[in-house]
Amino acid sequence: MALTPISKQNFRNQNSSGIALFMVLASVALLSVLVTEFTYLAQISQSIAYGGLDQTKAHYLAKSALKLSLLRLKMYKQVKESDLKKTIPKGIMEKIWSFPIPIPLPNKIPGMLPSAQESIEKFNKESNLEGNSNSIISSESCKYNLNQILPGAIPSTLPSPGPSAGPSPTPFNAEDARKNLQSFIGEILDQKFKTDLDFASNYRDFRIEDLIDQIEAWTKRGYDRRTSSSHDQVPMKQAPFYSLSELHFLPSMDDELYDLLAPQLTTSVTTGFNVNTIDAQTLKALVPQMTQDEVSEFIKYRDSDENHLFPTDQEFFDYLQKKVGSFQSNPQNLNDFKNNLKTQNMLILTEENSFKITVQAQVNQSIRTLQAWVLLDPQKSNDNNQAKDDSKTTLKTDSKPNSGLKITFMNIL
Repeated sequence: MALTPISKQNFRNQNSSGIALFMVLASVALLSVLVTEFTYLAQISQSIAYGGLDQTKAHYLAKSALKLSLLRLKMYKQVKESDLKKTIPKGIMEKIWSFPIPIPLPNKIPGMLPSAQESIEKFNKESNLEGNSNSIISSESCKYNLNQILPGAIPSTLPSPGPSAGPSPTPFNAEDARKNLQSFIGEILDQKFKTDLDFASNYRDFRIEDLIDQIEAWTKRGYDRRTSSSHDQVPMKQAPFYSLSELHFLPSMDDELYDLLAPQLTTSVTTGFNVNTIDAQTLKALVPQMTQDEVSEFIKYRDSDENHLFPTDQEFFDYLQKKVGSFQSNPQNLNDFKNNLKTQNMLILTEENSFKITVQAQVNQSIRTLQAWVLLDPQKSNDNNQAKDDSKTTLKTDSKPNSGLKITFMNIL
């Protein structure tokens, strides 16, 4: 059977049809890739846009929680300055600032009246605040100020000491400030060595003198180092501490040591220790004459339901005289302790004047953390002055209102 020969024209048509099909398939594949890429880019852009919006919402939610915390501190200050202070138990008054308040406000608290629940639910709905936040106000006057190693660390805006605190602070002495910080940190380390044998073994060669020298080099301009600087991985800042996290830059500081010291230290302005908020470890460092059992008994007595908070520093000293064996056996030891506090320019405080506000706000997956350090201004606020001075009917237009609060430092992460 003879085969029909394929003409050149038919061959060219079949060849052209194959090329056209390949080009169509290639074009469809290319368009599919482009459409997928455009869709992906659009989704990423949308996600970034919504993420930026959520970050902005979280930012302003954190600032709103900060303002609410500042309002609570102002309320606390006003109560302290009013006649209500005599009628409200000290433990209840401290709750004005110490009790944590989240946003949105909880309305499912056991024992809450239905009318109160409805009011809170209405407030949460009308506030139009998206997301949630938690704000914590903590005491900073129960910690040792790292910047106290510098001259001028004691501000003139702090409340004056009580009658038993002695005369005005002594002139700054750099060597005394160094010894005070070394003694305080040394006492914390000694406590840890006695209770944690593994820690004592790991840090048996640790030299506290090197750490104090590095702290001074970090904070003081032109400081003459007593130890070698060959191990410095970061140049010394030569300026005051703004955050405790800066301790990580010191060669002698590691994570375990930082976790031990950080809860007892602060960079906030404070000249004393609030014995109504101080923890056991810091109390033992402040009063090394106390045994561990006496420290535990002190914390148990102070925090009991019977409200044993100390109204004055003299009552704190009276407690030490009656309950601490070292002071019972020799009253002169208590006098030496008081004189040592005066030498270190550290006061015994019973009312809080230095606070740290920590706010964490979250909207969807976006989180903002805000920290602010606040001092209570001992001067009366303008509105209080105006109310008490009947001879003044108007405030000067060029005068700035005094809220009674002073933000010394703030950061947003």
